[in-house]
Amino acid sequence: MGSSTLTTDASGNIVESADYIPYGGNRDTATIGSSNYHFTDQEWEPEVGLYNYDTRLYDPVIGRFVSGGG
Repeated sequence: MGSSTLTTDASGNIVESADYIPYGGNRDTATIGSSNYHFTDQEWEPEVGLYNYDTRLYDPVIGRFVSGGG
């Protein structure tokens, strides 16, 4: 689905790893966050706990979009 699961630095050292449950919840809570782009390579908005799909916001807890398209 295009989700980033591993990010490395220029030397090949792992700086972030992620493992997702269905619908985008993060299975691994011990990751080191270097990027805000996660499930399906969409931007995670930590302030509200939702993914930003440009015109809609997605809640991985309920597995649904919570705002309408524009």
